[in-house]
Amino acid sequence: MNQPAARPGTHPSTRDRLLLAFSDLTRYGIVAQPALGTDPDTTRKTLRAAILAHYPCATASYIFWTASDERCFDSDGALRGPLTLHHSGADVARAAHAALGRVGLDAEDVAAPTALCVAANR
Repeated sequence: MNQPAARPGTHPSTRDRLLLAFSDLTRYGIVAQPALGTDPDTTRKTLRAAILAHYPCATASYIFWTASDERCFDSDGALRGPLTLHHSGADVARAAHAALGRVGLDAEDVAAPTALCVAANR
């Protein structure tokens, strides 16, 4: 039996699904920020310092993509190029894989030990 065609705008974009995954990660105490900073190394240091300033005993867990990576999305939020997610370590990577999977996305570990790559839509 044929299924009716989906109405335009009824499916969340990749960006929307990433934001849902980030919301999930935030509930577990991971600072998850889209479009943060322009240089990953500087942003890591700034983010870690900000977390520890508010919560000195925190593990300073975070995940983000840079503001310059916003170009990976088209105007409708579809991912048109690979998106790098920068994170604080293996525990966050495992949590990110789970959160992304819940919203139908997958990320691969990349050469950098603290980065994941979400592939563009096919």
